[in-house]
Amino acid sequence: MVLEATVVLLDNSEFMRNCDYNGQDRMQAIKESANLLASAKTQQNPENAVGVMTMADDRITVRHTPSVDLGGILGSINQVQVTGVCDFVRGIQVAQLALKHRQNKNQRQRIVAFVGSPIINEVKELERLGKNLKKNNVSIDIVSIGTYEIEHNHEKIDKLYNAANSNDTSHVLEVPAGTMMLSNVVLSSPILHPEGAPAAAADGAGGFDFGMDPNEDPELAMALRISMEEERARQQQAGGGDEGGEGGAPATGGDVEMTNAGAGGFDMGDDMDDELRQALAMSLAETHPAAASDEPQEKKQKTEDTSAVLETQNNDVDPCEDDEFMRELIGELGADVDADEVVKEMNKDKNKDKDDNLD
Repeated sequence: MVLEATVVLLDNSEFMRNCDYNGQDRMQAIKESANLLASAKTQQNPENAVGVMTMADDRITVRHTPSVDLGGILGSINQVQVTGVCDFVRGIQVAQLALKHRQNKNQRQRIVAFVGSPIINEVKELERLGKNLKKNNVSIDIVSIGTYEIEHNHEKIDKLYNAANSNDTSHVLEVPAGTMMLSNVVLSSPILHPEGAPAAAADGAGGFDFGMDPNEDPELAMALRISMEEERARQQQAGGGDEGGEGGAPATGGDVEMTNAGAGGFDMGDDMDDELRQALAMSLAETHPAAASDEPQEKKQKTEDTSAVLETQNNDVDPCEDDEFMRELIGELGADVDADEVVKEMNKDKNKDKDDNLD
């Protein structure tokens, strides 16, 4: 990649307080774009130098002289505060002076200016400034933002661009206020491709993710991809939690019929033995607690009756001695017999056994 020294000019005037870029104020949108620009420039060539300057307030302020210290560059960008009125022409003149005194004279000179306030300078002054930039081999990229500001500054910026441009090394990017992210538009613009490499459109056209060819800057593409995957995972996790709260709970009420078919797919027909039915229901309850909670009241009553039988057995009381209990038990089993006859036969057998024991 080209060896370059770049000065990033930031408009930090009071106009930057407007919140008209995807919910962000203009200052924050410019800072994000400048951070992206500085990172991309230093990654394109490890010897590329980037400086930071602001154009508002009483004087032009050099926030960071051109250097390869990315941490210092990003820190100086994030410390910029909104204040005063922007002096566009004087800012470019000071930036040109800073590039003239760069340490590595082999570096090409470039100015990237972000402007979002009305330019107060005259058209002739801007045209004269452009000719001076071209004479000193300084390329300039201008990012014009706002709605009224773009219309107001269009003619002046056009004059400056036409006077300074040489072999398409300078660029103008106009980004109207709206829902788009300014950093995304800058990322997909020719500003990050100073050698004329094809850039995708702002809407992501061109076949590349994030509007850039990953082969040109694999590290930047990987960082953007990781950031996108983390955001997508966070959104899916948040969405999954909502769905679980609304429709993820197990079905209740009439949605589960334990009397006919259990959750495990077992057929629990009417001809099944009651004790086996209760054992199977209890087994299913361990794996499907929600379905067990919806067990019909009749089944719950039978479970209680079975528990009573077990309790009686544990107390060493023979339930067969109770004729009424035996009649109810035979009736619950659904046996197609006369309960009274069965009880009589059982009593005969018991009396016979007693007589045998006496003999």
